[in-house]
Amino acid sequence: MTGPGSAWSAELTYFRDVTEIVPAEAENAARECIAAWAIMVAAGKSDSPVVSGRLLRPGGPEARTKVVVRDPRICRIQISRVDPDPPALGLVVDIQGRRCVIDSDTGEPVSGNPAQQTWFYEFWNLVRDGHQPWRLTPGQDPHDPSYSCLPSSGQRDQPRVFIISCGFVEDSVHYGSSVSISVRLTAPPARDVAVQLVLPAIYSQLTAFNGLSDWRPSLTGLEVRAL
Repeated sequence: MTGPGSAWSAELTYFRDVTEIVPAEAENAARECIAAWAIMVAAGKSDSPVVSGRLLRPGGPEARTKVVVRDPRICRIQISRVDPDPPALGLVVDIQGRRCVIDSDTGEPVSGNPAQQTWFYEFWNLVRDGHQPWRLTPGQDPHDPSYSCLPSSGQRDQPRVFIISCGFVEDSVHYGSSVSISVRLTAPPARDVAVQLVLPAIYSQLTAFNGLSDWRPSLTGLEVRAL
């Protein structure tokens, strides 16, 4: 399996504190699964045996949201953690592309700018369960913003509008601001899902402010409110 365009100019690198030997099988699996992710998001698809649906459709299979990245290019893949049993790798992946989250019913963007090239990064896990193939799943973002969720008392199995608001700072350019988006979900999002939904809007604002760069924003607060 190969990635789109020049996606595989990136090489695997390792964080300094990772001393374990990573099998060649796992390295190859990382490339193949990330290539599958790039193909899926470029085509706006959300069903893959080697990529968790939470990376393609934040909010769950019934959510009215879908990740789309036009012209994705994988710039760097870093292995941050190695777990032997069950086998798993922690990955930090730097990516360029026109990334947004869209409403899958209307096709309209709810977070990010589909016309704007930006540089973003993802925290993923590469895991293997028994004889199943390696699979990309959501990883652990080291940022730990305060999080509050204020759901309404509506029916949970019907789509509702949630407002996700977030403050952020980018120390490298001494810039801080906030963003707010509205999405349709069937239940209040977990913290990691809310972060994934709001990040494209943050990257879009940073790129508009100071051009294309390797942004590493820190979140200063995260709130979800149901209408």
